[in-house]
Amino acid sequence: MDKKWVLLLFIAFIFIVGTGVSTYYFMGESRISNNVSNEIQNNDDDEYIDFYKLYYSLAANEYTKTLSPSDIKKIKKEIEAYSSKKLIENSVSVYDIWLYTEVLSLLEIEPDNKDLLMDYIDGLYNENGFFKSYAEEEKDLGSQNYLLSTKMSLESISNLDKKLSDEK
Repeated sequence: MDKKWVLLLFIAFIFIVGTGVSTYYFMGESRISNNVSNEIQNNDDDEYIDFYKLYYSLAANEYTKTLSPSDIKKIKKEIEAYSSKKLIENSVSVYDIWLYTEVLSLLEIEPDNKDLLMDYIDGLYNENGFFKSYAEEEKDLGSQNYLLSTKMSLESISNLDKKLSDEK
């Protein structure tokens, strides 16, 4: 067998094993704090789902099919029980909202409160035509600094099947 094929097979094997390990890790550790100041307490209401791990595990699953139907069902049940209000309370940036709406889209789940999520995103809009990353962010950093947050905001709005107002 050619050395190139051996190398490609080895890389594919590493990718598949790595995805399986990360998925296994996610399944065992799916509830963690959003940041250090928001540590998990004994009360279930204070727990936070790690949407970063979840999104990338689900995205990788599209190619590797490492999650079983029962795994997907378990994840869907957990996500459906997680309210948009809780997300907003724990969220620190549009990135959290983007991850949440992407996960919902991958799982084909409707959010429980589209208007609440849209209001949060609308609150990040700046009169100069971009969306900030988080509410307290400075608005005079230069337009190129807002490209990613604007992209994520617009994708979140699209995932919510909402539209921008005509004035925006």
